Amino acid sequence: MTPSKAFPLSSKRSKIVVLAGLAVALLLIATIVVVGSHWPFRRDAVLQQLEKASQSRVTATAFHATYFPRPGCALENVRFQHNAADGSPPLITIQRLRIESSFPGLFAKHLRRIRAEGLHLLIPPLGSEHFETPERSTFQIEELIADGAVLEVTSRNADKSALKFSFHNFVLGNVGSSGPASFHARFSNAEPPGEITTSGKFGPWNSDDVAKTAVLGEYSFQDADLGVFHGIAGQLTSSGKFSGMLSRMEVQGETDVPHFTVTSSSHQVQLRTHFHAVVNGENGDTFLQQVVATFWKTTVAAEADVAGVSGEPGKTANVELTSRDGRIQDLLLLFIRSQRAPLSGTVSFHAKVSIPHGKRPFLQKIQLHGDFVLKDGTAKFSNLSFSDPGASAQMQGTYNLVTERIDLHGTLKTESEPSKTTHGAKTLMLKVLEPFFKKKKAGYLMPVKITGTYEHPAFGLDVNNHDSKKALKTNTHASLRQEDGSR
Repeated sequence: MTPSKAFPLSSKRSKIVVLAGLAVALLLIATIVVVGSHWPFRRDAVLQQLEKASQSRVTATAFHATYFPRPGCALENVRFQHNAADGSPPLITIQRLRIESSFPGLFAKHLRRIRAEGLHLLIPPLGSEHFETPERSTFQIEELIADGAVLEVTSRNADKSALKFSFHNFVLGNVGSSGPASFHARFSNAEPPGEITTSGKFGPWNSDDVAKTAVLGEYSFQDADLGVFHGIAGQLTSSGKFSGMLSRMEVQGETDVPHFTVTSSSHQVQLRTHFHAVVNGENGDTFLQQVVATFWKTTVAAEADVAGVSGEPGKTANVELTSRDGRIQDLLLLFIRSQRAPLSGTVSFHAKVSIPHGKRPFLQKIQLHGDFVLKDGTAKFSNLSFSDPGASAQMQGTYNLVTERIDLHGTLKTESEPSKTTHGAKTLMLKVLEPFFKKKKAGYLMPVKITGTYEHPAFGLDVNNHDSKKALKTNTHASLRQEDGSR
């Protein structure tokens, strides 16, 4: 090939290279112009998006755009002011907010990561501020990280401190997509204090009715201190799974308290439960539909609800209890200081318990209605029976779980003469009174009472009781008629 023929070919190649270079340059310029005019990480654009998502006025003391290796931005001291009234605290504060994307993600509204450092969220008292339901984000976020975040829930009661939740780890994944978001969190619970780890899926977000947003996951609760609930103590562990909607989550789980104690008692017991519950994630109301609790040798089945009452602060617990062939000493030992229960034996019962909100001691605020009544720390029995070889008693009265005072009245039935059931001065007294006791075919019947305290009980004839006086009068007349007849 001659040089004259080669030069034209090289010239053509050079033109092609130049034209290709110009085309690339024009494409880059066009991209820069288009992206520049629609660059999502401008200060005003970012603040506008944050305001739309939070329904708040958002400010930041500093803003830094980043381009390489990943496009994005960083904001310092971000403040979300939802309540515009003077002196109102911000809804959210973040020390540093970092947003990262990718160049392909700029066109797909796709964010690789958002990291919120030093996040503090303050929830105002329920009903004090109006929040509209936010729409699903137009951006898809691969990962939102808020390790070290603090959530505080303010009480309506100005004298009560806000409930504080400290998040050691908090990660949301796949936020804003058409599918559910994933979550993982490990945090310190406010009440009762303890450590909770939970993970699962949430969504997709239902902006028309947030309560119908789906949720699915599992949890574990460790070292929960029950001592914050005035009157009881112990370290609770619990684990379980939950699923359903935000307003109705079905929870299956179990709890274990190795050393459960009613603080007025000196007895500790291992309390275990298996439960199925429905939880309203919007207001925290909990409905226990099936609970089986075991302690010592007694098993109790329960249904309960812990829910708010209209017009009243806090929540009230209502529990319906049923036990078959349990031990009455197991129940009493939960509440008394004495080493031995005042009663023992098999017991079956059905009762309703109410524990209202408030700081009154546990035994004074618990109320129980059923086969016996418990109110203001006093148990009231309407049909209490005792039995011993050769004797049995039917009694009614009260037992104060706080002072341990006994006030029981009733009748004692013996197979033999009453004077043969005791010794000393009581024998002489009963010998004198024996003609006045009603003689039945199967034994003798006499009015008796038990008073004093559990440690120092007093047993005696109940001659001052109205029913006892009536019985003695009847027996006396019967005895006199017998004497007249014998004459």
